[in-house]
This record gives sequence, C-alpha cells and structure tokens, in this order.
Amino acid sequence: MKIADNLAAWLAPYAKKNGPVSVKGDSYYTRLQRARDTAADKLEAGKVDAISLRLWPQDCMRHTYATFHYAAFKSAGDTAHQLGHGGSLRTFQRHYLNRAREPEAKAFWQILP
Repeated sequence: MKIADNLAAWLAPYAKKNGPVSVKGDSYYTRLQRARDTAADKLEAGKVDAISLRLWPQDCMRHTYATFHYAAFKSAGDTAHQLGHGGSLRTFQRHYLNRAREPEAKAFWQILP
C-alpha cells in the first residue's frame, strides 16, 4: 500500500530504524478517545468549546480519509482496497461516494505538519 506524501511528512519525526510499528496495550479506540479527551481538556482550559471534539464518532477519521481519498483520486476500487473492504463496493458506495468535492479533497491531501 502506498503512503501519501503528507502522511509520510507527519510520520517522519517518529520514524525508527527498527521496532514495532504500533504501540502495544490499549486498543486503538481507547488511545484515540484518551487523545481526544486530552485535546478537549486543553481547549476548554483556554475557554474554547470542545463538545464537538468530545462527541466525534470513533470512526470519524476513517470516514474522512475514505471520503477525501475517493474525491481526490477517483478510484473506488483503490479506496475500498485501502479500507480493507472485500470484493463488493456496496459498503464503500453507501458511506463514501460523492460526500466531498474534489477541490476540498485536494486541499485535504496537502495538509502538512
């Protein structure tokens, strides 16, 4: 699977010559919730409303990735493959097809650290 250039830029500061790719222990969703709570706490300490961040659905980032990947690159099969969907595009089409416009998607893929 190809890693997008902007993802490579985000990951570069954490690259190591060897070792595990991901951390062990708590599940991904547990770590994600903890990170969102920490970020929301910081926002609220600065008197910024963070309710939207606290209420993010657990699959929000996956849906965002898929939506903008398809809108930018126009390959339902490639996007579905990267999501790990099986042979049918039914799930992909129901959740991700035509949810974003191409200019928005192109801008998403330019977000850098």
